[in-house]
Amino acid sequence: LFNIEQKTASLERAIAQRLSSPPSRAIDILKAESIQIIARLKENLRQELNYGSAISITPTKAYFTYNLMVINIIVFIITITQGGSPNLETLNRFGAAIPNQIFADEPWRVVTANFLHAGFAHLITNLLGLWILGPYVEFYLGWLRYLIIYFGSGIGAIALFATVAVLSGGGEEPLVGASAAIMGLMGTTLVILWQGWRQDQSQIAQRKLRLVLIIIISQMFFDLTFPNVSFLGHFFGLLMGTILAIIVLSRRKKQL
Repeated sequence: LFNIEQKTASLERAIAQRLSSPPSRAIDILKAESIQIIARLKENLRQELNYGSAISITPTKAYFTYNLMVINIIVFIITITQGGSPNLETLNRFGAAIPNQIFADEPWRVVTANFLHAGFAHLITNLLGLWILGPYVEFYLGWLRYLIIYFGSGIGAIALFATVAVLSGGGEEPLVGASAAIMGLMGTTLVILWQGWRQDQSQIAQRKLRLVLIIIISQMFFDLTFPNVSFLGHFFGLLMGTILAIIVLSRRKKQL
């Protein structure tokens, strides 16, 4: 019993002494060089978190991206069971973006066309693009801003495409696919990395920015080479995503 009481008293004295003399702050005992090293490590970690996962297949908690992928797959399966996904009549029935019909009395086609795909290869290509680009943008901007840019790019690009098609006399040319929305995510990633490079002086953002530019140039070359791929649809998607990202990021900065 004596030993227990003695140990308890010693422990209480140690606690009281520790509370009366709190540990020194790191900034008060570290050398200037050590503080600078810690600051650089913190900045490198922040930049890695902000820009390191751009254009990546690293698993991320991106529930809205994965839900969009699932919706596209479900719609594709439905179109197969109703006549085949590459079938123009089936795509038209499910809401392909046909410019003349959009401006007649079916404006909803600018939305539905984003979830239709002309064949398995078309679907897989867009799912891969969404898987690579979506999680990063969703992580960086949050789900609401992410969905605004995704649907704003897809719907806006199809509306612009339809306008140009009607004005140029090509109002019967259909457009389907999530490509415009995905190119909008590409434009958003471009803006995020550009700001990271110019404002944060991030080397990670600079390296990723070069990769994005190479992908965009390659995509444009591919679009111009293959006649069945809509250059205008992709270009308008990229343009809409870039514009929306600039607006969203400027408002986000004001809120912060």
